[in-house]
Amino acid sequence: RKGEAKAPTVGQVRLNVQAGAQGLQFLFPPELMHAVEREAQAHVANAESPMPIAGMLATATPMRVATVLNAAPAMLRDIDGAKLIESRADTLDGKPAQLLVLDVPGRISAKDKADLKQYQDRLKLWLDADGTPLASEESVDFSGRKFLIGFSGAESYRTRYVVIGKRLAMQSRTWGSSFKGFGEDNETVTTATLSLH
Repeated sequence: RKGEAKAPTVGQVRLNVQAGAQGLQFLFPPELMHAVEREAQAHVANAESPMPIAGMLATATPMRVATVLNAAPAMLRDIDGAKLIESRADTLDGKPAQLLVLDVPGRISAKDKADLKQYQDRLKLWLDADGTPLASEESVDFSGRKFLIGFSGAESYRTRYVVIGKRLAMQSRTWGSSFKGFGEDNETVTTATLSLH
């Protein structure tokens, strides 16, 4: 609520995923499901009780997990039609790298675009000497007005990549989002880390 400081909500989920000839298989450990149930019961008793675990599980969709395990197709879709703003030599973790800065076109419907006053999607991409992506940082900022109510928001994605066999995977990704408008003022940050077994 406006004028009130909100205590941050923190949660952690460990999700096991198997990828093979039968596709993606999600394994939900019993302790995880018990934690989800406790969270749900607490929310029934107190509607203000947060549900961070359930929220994080809701974001772990098959498409998102598939993108973590094979990032190249999604990256190619994202940069399709992008405008190169800058290309220069840089360093990453103390090692030489090539930095590309791209202006990414917004995939926005005509209906949503009518409500926007400002939109920018900027992508930084670090490549090794062979052109393989090492890391990326993407920032999206937007603002607009709907029903005479102003709103603004931002999204950010910081990703590190690793090559597994012939696939480019996301070794880690941190994404954040914020939104103000229509009585809301919230901010979320989520970090995903890939561990191979």
